Parts: sequence; C-alpha cells; structure tokens
Amino acid sequence: MHTVGVVGRVFVLAIVMSVTMPSLVSAQTETPAPAADSAPSPGAASPAGDTLTFPPDADATVEQARADRNFGGSTELSVDAEPAAESYLQFRVSGVGGSVLQATLRLYAWNGTGNGPVVYPADNGWSETDVNWTTRPPRADVAAADLGEIAVDTWAEYDVTPFVTADGTYSFALATTSSDAAKFFARENATNRPELVLIVASAGTPAAGPTSGT
Repeated sequence: MHTVGVVGRVFVLAIVMSVTMPSLVSAQTETPAPAADSAPSPGAASPAGDTLTFPPDADATVEQARADRNFGGSTELSVDAEPAAESYLQFRVSGVGGSVLQATLRLYAWNGTGNGPVVYPADNGWSETDVNWTTRPPRADVAAADLGEIAVDTWAEYDVTPFVTADGTYSFALATTSSDAAKFFARENATNRPELVLIVASAGTPAAGPTSGT
C-alpha cells in the first residue's frame, strides 16, 4: 500500500483547511453595515409648536333649489353639485402669539364621497341664522384646498395655512362640481364637530418659511 502518499495528501489538505477556514468563518459572521440612507416614514410630520383648536362660531348649508331657506340650525353640512348645495363655516381665532406654522380645517364626514369638495376663503359678511343661497357671501376665486376621495366616518383635513395668519375672523366656503354629495357634521351635532386646528410657533420654535406654489 502507498501509505506515505496518503499521509502526505492528508497533511496538505489539513494545511489548506487551516488557512481557508478562518477567512470563511469571518465572512459568515461579519455583521453587515447599515445603509447610509434609510427610507423616510410615510406622511409628513406636523411642525413643532403649540396647538390651538377652535370650534366654528357659525356654519350653515345653502341650497339653490330652496334659495330663500336658511339651514343654520341643521346638524349637518351638505355639499353637492346636483342639486346645488354649498356650506359655509366661520371661525374666530384668538390667542395666536407667534407665527402660524400650520392651519388645518377638519370636518367629520358621516357620508363619504368619491370627489371631496373644494374649500375657498369666503367673505365674513354673513350670519348662521340668516344666510341662504341668495344671500350667501362671495368666495375667493382661488381655492384654499381640495380633496379627492373621502371615506365614510373619517376626518377630512384641509390645509388652509396660507389663509390663517393671525388673530381674526375667517370664513370658508365648501363647493363642488361633483354630484356625489359629501355630508359632514355641523357644530350643532353632539360629537365630531368641525374645528380649525392651528400649530403656532412657541418660544424657540423657528417660524415657517414662505409658502410656494399657491
């Protein structure tokens, strides 16, 4: 038998394994370095600051088909194109000590829509008990915000930051070109009433930069 040859081959194999195994073990146990950039979480975070929440002083729906009728005491706000219906809200903002970083109009939709209404700044010359289709206040030509689909039993949130800048009275009109009516709870409802939510710069909070694209 060729005992010497077998022993030699075993010896050479042992040397090769002793050289290569540590590097293989090192490669298998090395912890991969984290990626330099991680994907941001979905959704933009609200700016830091003090939160102020205001209920509406007045809100009402107006209907073209019943142009002289007032609906100021209703528990709902309706917006539709056919038959035509618009809704108006007015808020009295006070106690804003710093720059307004964010202003959000929040409406609770008890009836959803595939095409949410558009929000416009409106004139303040109206009252909840008197407004109707004929006397409804003029609204701005440029919309403040628009939404697409609004699900049933959800809060619809409109960014109206460029239009709410300090203490004062602010009115908004909701209108649509869609016949898929949207219905929201009014301030007369027991729960989920409309609200205007402001985030205001507190001491040490940088003011918001200029808004572009409006």
